[in-house]
Amino acid sequence: MATLRGLFSRGVQSGLGKVRALGKDIAGVTAIEFAMLFIPFFGVLMMIFANGYTMFVSSELEEATAQVGRDIETGIIQTDATITTATQLRDTYLCPKLNIFVNCKAILIDSRVLPNFASANPSSIFQANASADKLLFCTGTGSSTVMLNALYPMPSFFPILVNNSNSFFGAVGLSNVGLTSYTDGSGNTSMAHLLLGTTVFRNEPFGAKQSTQKC
Repeated sequence: MATLRGLFSRGVQSGLGKVRALGKDIAGVTAIEFAMLFIPFFGVLMMIFANGYTMFVSSELEEATAQVGRDIETGIIQTDATITTATQLRDTYLCPKLNIFVNCKAILIDSRVLPNFASANPSSIFQANASADKLLFCTGTGSSTVMLNALYPMPSFFPILVNNSNSFFGAVGLSNVGLTSYTDGSGNTSMAHLLLGTTVFRNEPFGAKQSTQKC
């Protein structure tokens, strides 16, 4: 009996010793900590990259819109017989000025003549359900005041983060930051960054030629 008790005692002490040694063993701790932090860390990196790219495209769209506006202001567009619609203006003059990752076919163009500069209000034109049939295309005559707008519903760079309540960012309410529910002309609804390039100018007194579409 004493022998059995001794064996049992030594076994318990040996087991406790191994547990204590395991508790003091720090080998692999770094790998475990990295595995725990990798997903949120990588998610933050993706959000930083996505926000940076969104700002880059927004700036690029504004610059391209300003350049196209300059072509209207000087009468180049008005005297171009191949440009009779907003789609042709977009494809011929705007799209070549944007990077290849921009889905230029999704950009909506609105060009309209204003009575004065104070009446310029692009936010009243584009809503979350903007469609091409509600927009105008008029480049004006010489000395006309014109407002040119280009709306690009840019999709999220990382769709996995969009509307995903099960993700880390969805759980903390960050999955749709900066995104707006957008319905295109075909009735398709998605979450997108609504980027808007706007320029308002007065045409030079180049003459009476102008586009005849929706004017």
